[in-house]
Amino acid sequence: MAGTSNREYIELGCTGRLVLDMRQVMEKEERLRTYSLNESSEHILGKKLEFLSSTTIATLLNSGVEDDKRRVADYAVKRAWTGLEIMRTNASLVSAVEMARVFGLNFQEVFMGQMRRMWG
Repeated sequence: MAGTSNREYIELGCTGRLVLDMRQVMEKEERLRTYSLNESSEHILGKKLEFLSSTTIATLLNSGVEDDKRRVADYAVKRAWTGLEIMRTNASLVSAVEMARVFGLNFQEVFMGQMRRMWG
């Protein structure tokens, strides 16, 4: 992104784990109006997601009713599962691993966006 971007990135170091930023992948592969999970789901999977604002979630969690807490838990699980479905449908992980293998790159270098000159 440009130097004037207000997007924040967090370096997530998980030993023994590969971290794949699906928003970055979607921005590279798809042309969408916004790259929210709801719009990505509607475009890729053809299904709309329920949206709960943070105030609604807080209200449901603080209500003390078990069904409200279960609704928030189901909401979180559906959103996490949708991200996995998008990754599976786009074959993002498979193509990234294959590209890293073929070109001899580190997994993170595949998504750095820099071209590397290969000498044969």
